[in-house]
Amino acid sequence: MRATYRRYNQKVSRKKTAKFSGLKGPLTSIVIIFLAIWSLVGPYGLWKLHKMKQYRKELYLQYVDASQENARLKQQLEALKRDKKFQEDIVRTRLGWVKKDEILFKFIPSSSH
Repeated sequence: MRATYRRYNQKVSRKKTAKFSGLKGPLTSIVIIFLAIWSLVGPYGLWKLHKMKQYRKELYLQYVDASQENARLKQQLEALKRDKKFQEDIVRTRLGWVKKDEILFKFIPSSSH
């Protein structure tokens, strides 16, 4: 009796899987295509990763520029605190101050017609 029971189960299981065997191939293909597209252009996909790397590179370059400008300004500030000659040059060039009994000449560039 066991042999017939096993045969019966095998036949039944074959019939159940036969219903879905026609859908396995196309369904699997659709899922694989969907996952491939999702991994490329999804919110966490390769395209987004590429954009984030570009943005990170731009931020790093801005950081480097700001750090260099900051170092330059710190040097200038230290020079302004200690160097009297530098202070005088800054006051004369930026503010246009002159010493007593000096005459300042400002030349206006002529416009070319």
